[in-house]
Order: sequence, then structure tokens, then C-alpha cells
Amino acid sequence: MPHLHNGLVSFSQFIFFTFPLLSLFNFFSLDKLHRTGDKSLSYEFVN
Repeated sequence: MPHLHNGLVSFSQFIFFTFPLLSLFNFFSLDKLHRTGDKSLSYEFVN
């Protein structure tokens, strides 16, 4: 069972490290999309 436990721990660490990176990437891509898109929408998004 220790092998399974190590797998679960590494999997949870992988998820915990991946989700913040994905959310950061999504935030920055959304920011770029808003900057190139409608200005009022981008100001609304920032404020």
C-alpha cells in the first residue's frame, strides 16, 4: 500500500501545482483578450 499512497500524494501535489498555473494562464489570456477587445468591457473587467 505505500506505493499507492505515494502515487496519491504525488497526484494531489500535481493537481495543487497545476490548477494555480492554469488559473494564472487563464487570467492572463483573458486580460490580453480584454485589452485587445472592447475597451469598456476591459475597464469593467478590471474595476
